[in-house]
Amino acid sequence: MHKKNIWVCILISILILVAAQTVSLLIASAACAAGLPVPAGNILAALLYAALALWGIRVLGRKGLKMRPSSLGLSPVRIRPVWGVAAVLLPLAVCGICLLLPGHFEAVTARQADVVLILSGAAYYGIAAAVVEEAVFRGAILKSLESRWNRKAAVLASSVLFGAVHMLGASLSLVSAVQLLLAGTAVGILFALIAYESGSIWSGALVHGIWNLFMVSRILSIGPEADASSIFSYVLEVKNPLLTGGDFGIEASVIAMMAYAGLAAVAYSMIRRERLKI
Repeated sequence: MHKKNIWVCILISILILVAAQTVSLLIASAACAAGLPVPAGNILAALLYAALALWGIRVLGRKGLKMRPSSLGLSPVRIRPVWGVAAVLLPLAVCGICLLLPGHFEAVTARQADVVLILSGAAYYGIAAAVVEEAVFRGAILKSLESRWNRKAAVLASSVLFGAVHMLGASLSLVSAVQLLLAGTAVGILFALIAYESGSIWSGALVHGIWNLFMVSRILSIGPEADASSIFSYVLEVKNPLLTGGDFGIEASVIAMMAYAGLAAVAYSMIRRERLKI
């Protein structure tokens, strides 16, 4: 594939993500305005987001990249059991270590209705977001870069891009921006290695989705300040940004980065053992 076409496909991939997100939220908002309960609207938005983005990536793969869904890792839908276990252990390990740091749980005042709203929103920001990001970054973008360069370069470049995209719109200090870029690159490498080891995006999507449920979806908040909008909130008394993750949060902490690197090493060793080229 021509180098210029690769960057066009990468841009289109990201635009597909943005367009799917925007359209799904608009449709869900209109449905809620027409009387649909907000939790049901959140579920509708999640389903639409994933469906629209996957459809868009399939079309891009067929028309732009000249690749079948299987070549992009979109089919068949399969999850290796080892990554199902890892999906649970990764956030439990990071949260467990963070909960050993000095701190305290803040009193929870969320009403039952708030809890239902948060849980339904988790379907969007946890599961749907994970599926879409894996299809975009470990599907279209990773494979388009691989078609131009080699796998190692594709893994690194797509992972740096993954980290950089998470910086957009965030209010970060210089130190926090560097931490986020490093953390985003590290977890991107992890998901890319899982995709290569498992042969599709779906094992990585599971690991990504369970991680989001713990860290992004307001079920549990861990940080230097209490989050009144979360169901559970653990307030860290340490202020070192390396441990707290700085302005972005615990996902960019050294604790999380060590967990990403450790699991990535496991994935890489599995690839080497299976004699896959990476």
